[in-house]
Amino acid sequence: MNSKTKITIALLAAAFLCAVILIWTSAGRRGGQSTISYSQFLQQVEGGRVAEVKISAGNSGAEPASVRLKDGTIARTVLPSHYSAALDAMQQGMVNVEIQDGSGSPTSLVINAAPFLILLAVWIFS
Repeated sequence: MNSKTKITIALLAAAFLCAVILIWTSAGRRGGQSTISYSQFLQQVEGGRVAEVKISAGNSGAEPASVRLKDGTIARTVLPSHYSAALDAMQQGMVNVEIQDGSGSPTSLVINAAPFLILLAVWIFS
């Protein structure tokens, strides 16, 4: 094996390792959280059982949200692109609502840039 082949293999192994670590950390953050449907979420809000909602707003239309119930349970749901009815219900139920910009997170930046960086590294070192 020549040195270029060794470098290419090392870069591919490093890229694979980075991908495994990213997937593992992403799955680890969501571990232990249940998922509820939008209609179940609205029922929880109307029943006064929701304490806090964190909405990760982005450009995709459907918005992921993390829901903390008053009993301490944390769940995830997805809100439709026009969730004004849910916001009205949350305001009436005195739910603490936090809207975060989901497009600028470092994890999404790394995940989106990784394939291009890997291709660039293989192209440069081969």
